[in-house]
Amino acid sequence: MNKAQKEKELSDYIKVIRRRKWLILIPTLVMIVAAAVYGSLLPKIWEVDMIIQPSKFLSKTGMDEYSEIIVMDPKQIAGQINQHAFDSLIAEDLDIDIGDLPKLNAVAIRDTLLVRIYVRTRDPEKAKRMLNSLFTFLKKEIDTKAEIEIEEINSTIKSRESRKTQAEKEIAAFKTKQDLQRQSIRKTEEEMQEIRNRISTLERNQDLALKNADRTQAESLGLLLYSNEIQQSLQYLNTLNELLSTKRMRLTDSKLSLETTEELIKQIETDIEKLQSRKGRIDFTRLIKSPRIPMKPAAPNKKQIVMIAAILGLMIFTVLAFFLEYLKLQSTREDTE
Repeated sequence: MNKAQKEKELSDYIKVIRRRKWLILIPTLVMIVAAAVYGSLLPKIWEVDMIIQPSKFLSKTGMDEYSEIIVMDPKQIAGQINQHAFDSLIAEDLDIDIGDLPKLNAVAIRDTLLVRIYVRTRDPEKAKRMLNSLFTFLKKEIDTKAEIEIEEINSTIKSRESRKTQAEKEIAAFKTKQDLQRQSIRKTEEEMQEIRNRISTLERNQDLALKNADRTQAESLGLLLYSNEIQQSLQYLNTLNELLSTKRMRLTDSKLSLETTEELIKQIETDIEKLQSRKGRIDFTRLIKSPRIPMKPAAPNKKQIVMIAAILGLMIFTVLAFFLEYLKLQSTREDTE
């Protein structure tokens, strides 16, 4: 088929439509009017909805790393609602026969942690009350797990605070112990200094006795006593020196223990701050969008009904116009023959 033939056929179609235009337009207009009237007579259906976010909290996944955990999966919540798990509770709460409850519908919003719940009904006020009642029951059920998490955090905080109190008492004991150790060290140092002074005095007396060439037997005996007493004093001084070293080591150990305990308290305080932060970041189930009666009903959609009627009317009566034209053409051919 060449281009000229195609143009001729298109021209013929247009001519048919022009000749039969009233056959197409008038019935289509009648259908549009009828559709508009039908749409006006249909009962109004309202869609009341709400959007909720289930409670969530932070859970430790690794070394000081936390991830956000949702208490109940949105798909699970939507599934329970769609399976009428809360219908009897709502009916009892609102004092409505369960058979008179409109259907609750729920869907988990894709790529979010939100759930959309909606009711399509002729009574929007009832739908609103239903959704508010449903939210009360949902919140009670879901938030129970979040409350358990809060109790666990509070218990851990209490345990940390108790350990902190114990550590503070240990620090006080360490400080008292260190004071006593320092006093003991000072006494030992003072005693050692007295021994050194005494040794110095004995050595001077010994030197004086040694310089005396005409010493008597008694002085010679005294010289021997000086020597023995100096030796004994030196031995005692060595003993005190070892004792002093031991006491200083104990004081050093006590200081290290004190520093370790102080670091422990700092770590406990850091842990408590993190726990308080986790506790503060627990979100209970909340309404993202409250149930409200919309300004316009969801159905019937009069514009959509009229548009569909117009499209169907044009299609049906255009086909009818071509069919009548075909019958006329066939009749003309038979008369000619």
